[in-house]
Amino acid sequence: MFGFAVTTWATLGFVAVLGGVSWWATRRWTVSYQRVWPYVWISSSVVATLYAVNAVWRHMFFETHAFDLAIFDQAIWHLSRLQAPASTIRGVANLFGDHFHPIISLFIPLYWLFNSPVVLLIGQAALLALVGPIVFAVAHRLRLPAIPAAIIAFAIAANPGMLMATNFDFHEVAFAPVLFFSAVWAFESRHWRWYWAAIGGLVLTKESLTLYVALLGFMFVLRRCRAGWHDRSIWHALATMVIGISAFFLITRLVIPSISNGQGYTYWHQYSAVGATPMLLVKNIIVHPIRTFGFFFDHLDKRLTMKEMLATSGFLPLLSWSTWPLLVLALGERFWTSSYGIWLFQFHYQLNMVAVFGISVLYVAHDAERWKWFRGVSAVFALMLIAGTGWTYSKLQPWKIYSDPTILSRPIQDWDAALAKIPAKVPVSAQDAFVPHLAHRQGIYQAPTLANAQWLILDPRAPSWPMTSDQVKVFQQTIKRDPAWHLVMEKDSLTVFQR
Repeated sequence: MFGFAVTTWATLGFVAVLGGVSWWATRRWTVSYQRVWPYVWISSSVVATLYAVNAVWRHMFFETHAFDLAIFDQAIWHLSRLQAPASTIRGVANLFGDHFHPIISLFIPLYWLFNSPVVLLIGQAALLALVGPIVFAVAHRLRLPAIPAAIIAFAIAANPGMLMATNFDFHEVAFAPVLFFSAVWAFESRHWRWYWAAIGGLVLTKESLTLYVALLGFMFVLRRCRAGWHDRSIWHALATMVIGISAFFLITRLVIPSISNGQGYTYWHQYSAVGATPMLLVKNIIVHPIRTFGFFFDHLDKRLTMKEMLATSGFLPLLSWSTWPLLVLALGERFWTSSYGIWLFQFHYQLNMVAVFGISVLYVAHDAERWKWFRGVSAVFALMLIAGTGWTYSKLQPWKIYSDPTILSRPIQDWDAALAKIPAKVPVSAQDAFVPHLAHRQGIYQAPTLANAQWLILDPRAPSWPMTSDQVKVFQQTIKRDPAWHLVMEKDSLTVFQR
């Protein structure tokens, strides 16, 4: 206990000293936004490059997966051929009946030029890094000092949650941070066409984001309520709330069931512990708040993820009263679910939280700067974000993968040669790591599923989720004994079969 107290006071003292220096420097040294803009674009370009290199390197070393890169790659490949976005990996005739994300259609023109899953990986990297300039533009509208604004923009664009998304394939929610911050910028700038374009983009990104849209509108109502009903922005905010709620029920009750052949929206069952229906969830929040909010903290992994995400934002979102409803939704989407994998600091599950926490930081800085005695405090906040981001990166150590001998020693050339032997249009079954390299065809399946596959590629050395390496070996021997399959290629443990 004594050690914890000493560490806490030392940390607070260090932040106070840095804060004092930053506060003094900000008040003495003012720089125009025009002079800082080039540096914002340069830093964002560097972030985009690092994200893209990281994602493409992983793909080249067979660290991408059937779930989710190959699923999206096959669906967008179908769309680029003016076909329904089917996914034989997911087992659906139309991927929009699983999650409603027609915004991925924006990648279709790129597929006409570069028919490769690398398009998705680089596109996602660019989308995430574009957050930097947009955040800087929001900070400009909120009248934050230019240098702290640039640091905050960089910290949000380089958030570890963003990198974790690029570490694991492609996801439609990569559009969300850009659209969230664009909506805030447009609202604060009174550019209503851009605002509704951003809101429309969020609705078309994923069905769950419609709830974020509703609460985004509620946040704007809270922030504009003092202006009175004659303020036009109030009506836009109220319309946003109505559209968000209406879109959620329309998409989950009508659109998805019609596309999925009546199966309906199947993901709400993950939240049955807090509410079997959306209305029951709202009721439980009101009637049983302690029990409902207790689910945020009832597991160690939830607490660790929450601490790491809040640390990257300097714990400042807790001070943003107007964004608390959005914060509850962001935490609830992660920690009210019964799916353990979503609780962990991994994959793409941080992206919505990065956006919401970033919005909270901007408004906390704006509200603090309005007070005479706190003017310049945004510099302190910027340093807190950088310190929290650095601390989280030091814990995650994502750079370790580049020296991992188990990955660097993979027979990449042999695998590429084996994949080249498989004809372009035939149905194929393959292990998890091979599927993203074969997804541009009508039939691609994840082993051990065979279906109508005419070719099969297996290697126990390659990532093979949900199979283990031993299960792959057993499956190989089974196929070798099956007279319906012919061994086309065998090198070490690598095998290619043709039916």
